[in-house]
Amino acid sequence: MPPSIHARTPPSTRRLQFAALLEGSTLLVLVGIAVPLKYLAAWPLAVSVIGPIHGMAFLLYLWVLSAVASGDGWQARDIGIALLAALTPFGAFAHAIAMHRKAAEQGATNQAAKQTTHKQAPRE
Repeated sequence: MPPSIHARTPPSTRRLQFAALLEGSTLLVLVGIAVPLKYLAAWPLAVSVIGPIHGMAFLLYLWVLSAVASGDGWQARDIGIALLAALTPFGAFAHAIAMHRKAAEQGATNQAAKQTTHKQAPRE
């Protein structure tokens, strides 16, 4: 039985996925719930509470992204995609899914490479 995706996903990638999901969730709550409550129900308290929470989640995402990108040697294009995803509603979720798939592909590639290096040449 192959190991689970979490066994193959590096801890740094899991941290970035968590930060992306947290940032994306708080953005959706802010835009989808708090802002309409402010303008449609004249209840600005929702934005006053959720706004700073989202701000902290966004800063956490940027901090984790910079740590992962510098530690794992990301290319500028990948960093730009991650930043763009953070600024787009549902973008953080799409990026988290993409990171999950990339980790699965890399894990499968690494597993195949291990299997081919462990094979011995036939003896004559």
